[in-house]
Amino acid sequence: MVLAQPNFHAASALHFPVAWQPFHGEAQFREIKWADVAERALFLWNNDHIDNLIKQNRDVILPIIFSALERNARGHWNQAVHSLTLNIRKLFFDLDPELFKECMLKFQEDELKEEEVKARRDATWKRLEEIASKKAASSEAVLLYH
Repeated sequence: MVLAQPNFHAASALHFPVAWQPFHGEAQFREIKWADVAERALFLWNNDHIDNLIKQNRDVILPIIFSALERNARGHWNQAVHSLTLNIRKLFFDLDPELFKECMLKFQEDELKEEEVKARRDATWKRLEEIASKKAASSEAVLLYH
């Protein structure tokens, strides 16, 4: 997989929020299993220009990347990624505690919804297994309705 590297160094303060549009919805480094790629994404904060632009646009950026930061902060397998994540998380908390709290509440709500969906999915699979095992004994066709 080849990831295009955006030229954030050339981004002006006016164009910077537009440059973050590809990251909208899901933070890219959350799903990245390759630690070196995640580490490079997190190293963006070491650039003063990028750091300033991120701080100026925190109300757009933090909601986009919060779930990734929180999941990585809970224990990423790579120590460098974990440490960088904790530093960035603290930066946002110190910069705007109210925004951080709002993002945390949304994250917790989303986690509860994910748990509910998982519980429904598990219950559905259990029901399917029970139906299939009953039907297998009688050699009947299995028809399922939602």
